[in-house]
Amino acid sequence: MILKIESYIVENNQDNQNSRTIVFVQTRYEAITLKKILSENPNLQRLNIKTDRIFGLNRNTEGNEESTASRSEELEKLAQFSNGTVRVLVSTSVAEEGLDVSACNLVIKYNYSTNEIAHVQRRGRGRASDSKSILITNDESLRKQEIANMEKEKLCEKAIQLAQENISEFQLLINRKSDEIWPRLQSERTEKIRIDRMLELKNSTYRIVCRKCDGLLCTSQDISSRQDNMFLVCNPEFWKIVVILPVQPNAYTRGSILHAAPNCGSPLGQLVVVPGCAEMPVLGAKNIVLIDEADGKRSIVNQWKEIRTKYFKPKRVTELEVAVMRDARLKKITFEVSGPDGRNEISYSKSTI
Repeated sequence: MILKIESYIVENNQDNQNSRTIVFVQTRYEAITLKKILSENPNLQRLNIKTDRIFGLNRNTEGNEESTASRSEELEKLAQFSNGTVRVLVSTSVAEEGLDVSACNLVIKYNYSTNEIAHVQRRGRGRASDSKSILITNDESLRKQEIANMEKEKLCEKAIQLAQENISEFQLLINRKSDEIWPRLQSERTEKIRIDRMLELKNSTYRIVCRKCDGLLCTSQDISSRQDNMFLVCNPEFWKIVVILPVQPNAYTRGSILHAAPNCGSPLGQLVVVPGCAEMPVLGAKNIVLIDEADGKRSIVNQWKEIRTKYFKPKRVTELEVAVMRDARLKKITFEVSGPDGRNEISYSKSTI
């Protein structure tokens, strides 16, 4: 697939010797590795095509000295990409917001396909009139996802065209729906405020244990939320009690989490991707039991929505928590399950993100 990327870049240069290419990858590791490979490619060197990489910054990191320096470096790379000093930019998805470069005419998605919205946004990073968007992958599921995205994009374009042709009727429909939805949204907001206040007054702490073996996993104070719908374990010690089972990666999930306690091995949840290019653990509600530290009462709940509204409100996740979890995982030796004959084997390797 690397040769295919080289081929597209060279072809793009033949058509336009002032061309720009953005290559989207999922992780920082992929960005660093691919940038190194392309920078050392003799064909690209011969054509004087320089490659760099960009990660972007999460908003939560703004304001400190380190992030200011990093942002300055990223902006400088964007400027070099814009003026042609750098002709190929390898980017993680979190850097996308800054990638509005008029000269970019080739967008390559390297083993990476998400939903139809991200598909349109990513393709739109190529601002030139003759721009192209290409997926390079050996994964059939990603190919199908990309085809589905293109079909959905066509349906969206058709819907927009119909709305524009009947703009008055469309506006009336929007107004009617707004009148229907607004009272419900107001009611839901009021109820959410009431629940939050109730949980704050309750101020309970829970031990979170494995539903199969009753082993301690973490406490409610170790859970942080992202956008109030993704609940992340933010205790570095958690990595020591779990086994990571790699799965076929997609836009959101990178692996399954199993309990490493003797005679357990129960599924606990998943690894999910969060801004900052880290993989964070999320416990499945159906795999855990809550034990109130005040009275020892056990509660079995099958959805995080119920935990969030009846038991405790997780605090908002911070960039520091993500960084600490990422660094703790990098330092730890983790398990990987493999076996070409279908049998599970345990091998040891350093975790990478």
